[in-house]
Amino acid sequence: MTLWSILRSRFIADERGAALVIVVIFVPVLILVAALAIDSANWFTHHSHLQTQADAAALAAAQDFQFPCTPTVEEQITTDVHHYDGTQTGPGNYNQQVATPSPHGNVEHKVVSLINAANFFGQSTPGDVLPSSPCAARAIDVKVTETNVPWYLQLLNVSHINAQARVSIEALASSGGQLPLGVPNPAPNAVHATFFDETTNSELGGVDLTHSSDHLTWTSSGATPVTFSSASSGDVGVRFALSGTSSTTCGSKYVECYDSGSLNKEGIPTTGVLFIRSWSGDGTPGVPLPPATAPAGPQAQDVTLSPVTCPDGYFASEPSACEVQLSATMAFASGITCTGSSPQASLTLTAVDGSGNSSTPAINCPTSGSATGVWTSTVRLPPNSGPMTFSLSWIQATGTKPAGATGGTNATPSLCTTHKPCEGSFGLVQRTFAGAPDAGSAASSRSGPISSATVIDQSTGGEGNSFRRCSATTGFVFTKCTPSLLITLTVRGFQNEETINPSAAPVALRLTGNQGNQALDCSGNNGASAFTTMLATGCPNPPGPFGTTTGDESICPGSNPVVCVKSNPGEGKKLEPGINARVNCNGITAGCSESICVNPNHWTSPNTVSQILSASPRDPRLVHVFIVDSGSFANRTGTFYVPIRIFATFYITGWKGSPCTTTNTSPPSGLPYRTDDSAATGELLGHFVKYVEPPGEGSGSGEGSCTASETLGDCVAVLTK
Repeated sequence: MTLWSILRSRFIADERGAALVIVVIFVPVLILVAALAIDSANWFTHHSHLQTQADAAALAAAQDFQFPCTPTVEEQITTDVHHYDGTQTGPGNYNQQVATPSPHGNVEHKVVSLINAANFFGQSTPGDVLPSSPCAARAIDVKVTETNVPWYLQLLNVSHINAQARVSIEALASSGGQLPLGVPNPAPNAVHATFFDETTNSELGGVDLTHSSDHLTWTSSGATPVTFSSASSGDVGVRFALSGTSSTTCGSKYVECYDSGSLNKEGIPTTGVLFIRSWSGDGTPGVPLPPATAPAGPQAQDVTLSPVTCPDGYFASEPSACEVQLSATMAFASGITCTGSSPQASLTLTAVDGSGNSSTPAINCPTSGSATGVWTSTVRLPPNSGPMTFSLSWIQATGTKPAGATGGTNATPSLCTTHKPCEGSFGLVQRTFAGAPDAGSAASSRSGPISSATVIDQSTGGEGNSFRRCSATTGFVFTKCTPSLLITLTVRGFQNEETINPSAAPVALRLTGNQGNQALDCSGNNGASAFTTMLATGCPNPPGPFGTTTGDESICPGSNPVVCVKSNPGEGKKLEPGINARVNCNGITAGCSESICVNPNHWTSPNTVSQILSASPRDPRLVHVFIVDSGSFANRTGTFYVPIRIFATFYITGWKGSPCTTTNTSPPSGLPYRTDDSAATGELLGHFVKYVEPPGEGSGSGEGSCTASETLGDCVAVLTK
């Protein structure tokens, strides 16, 4: 090998300097990768903690959301959002952002939190569309932005880090711990009005009513022609069938019919809630109507009722007695007077209420002095007394004895004189009805939850409670013999109380006797002892939690979640021991004293509903109940399933034997309290409130689906973003 070959081979094999080239090429890449990893980790850490801040802020503020959602509530929501979103420091503030490196240069680093904003701070996204007010939006949306985060190597120069959390107020669809009571919703699913002859019970016409969105107002969509023929007795009633389903057949399950105090064996009312008088105008008083030779007697023609202090003449639902005016258009023989020391004619009005109490209110003859004209009387209507009937009888002390009259002289023809007057009766001439003054008395009322009822004559627009019927005499035809009538009905729903008014009458939930036909079995044990335990501690889980359904009973067996509960008939069930244990003994029935008040009634001013609902720990007087269909327990016996429609919260103010009816010498600190209301056995008094469950204590049925309307239903705060 030559020297050149040796030198050449060594030169080719020499690798000195290659490592330097590799380092020069790859070290910057490694630095970039390291910087990316470090700053990515820094971004991830900041973003994760920022999301924690947003979640914590939204969930903490959700505890404050209650109905009514007032400016005070919104102020507390805002305060708690900023206590937990890391934007504030100091005692009582949490979740400050993780430590950051020293900033490079003069940059401002900060965390900004916005409530119900459309976009993140300083940006044009995400463009959410929702009201800025949490109360109006029924949602608390928190957008947290961290700006100008100091990056370690300034490779990820991201100007903003964003995190968002939203808690929506949804209708409560699944929950547990309810009282084992099925409270029928007074708002029905279907209503039918039937016009019928109260003497024969034959139907004269009927119509299905159309409901408002809340099912509390029901009207006939068109006029119903009702024929008052010559054969009509004059006593025409309007009965109402209120149903929890689509069927409105009286006597069927889920159907309650009114006037319920007059049901026959088929469950059909024989008197109506409304009354329509039909009267005959055949003949002329004092003139014989062939083939009779005696003159026709006086006539009671239109007899109407009008309000004095009652809201309506024909149906009232007032908490105290009110007055109506009866106006009777009378026709006597020509020239007969009703004034002076010896009147030639007089009327006697007899009023009989639903309890059989009779009175004879004074009735005044027309100011003209003529017996022919409008006679008037003011009558007192006791509250919740059912139907009050008005009957008229007459006395005539002059002229020839009318056909069908009693009394008079023995002469031929018989005469009516002062000493031997002629007398007669028109019988029932009109009727009014006193219904339930509030939701608490509806269960004992003959008209149930009906709060108003009217029948309107389409041709005049006025109330149609008195008509002249078709004449039995050939040649007489009156257009009013087939009037077209419109019906309007309102029912008294359970209202969610938004303000505390201690003078307002409470709602009464009733066990309804020993059979307990509104008692439910939600534990699989329908005994009296188990029922007391469920009252004290709430329906257990399992078989709960319970859900709601829009379906019928066919879906009940095996449903998951449990959307139906069984009825719990049987003797021996009592309301009071279990409720006392729940309120005053922390749910423990054994040894619970019924003479010691531990948790008094806070339903009093100056307390607010929001204060009571947000009390911590939760006031044991706040209880959940099952709301079931109207008429769920009507015309049913034995054990059966009851579908759950909604949940509602009830604040208990009293029960029979409550120890809190006496002065509590050392009440718990905090809200003012008042003496409990008294109640009948098996009766729970209180008020429905719109309660919002905290997050995690139930499931919801849709974002923002819980409204501050008067309809029943609990809510739940759900983290939806």
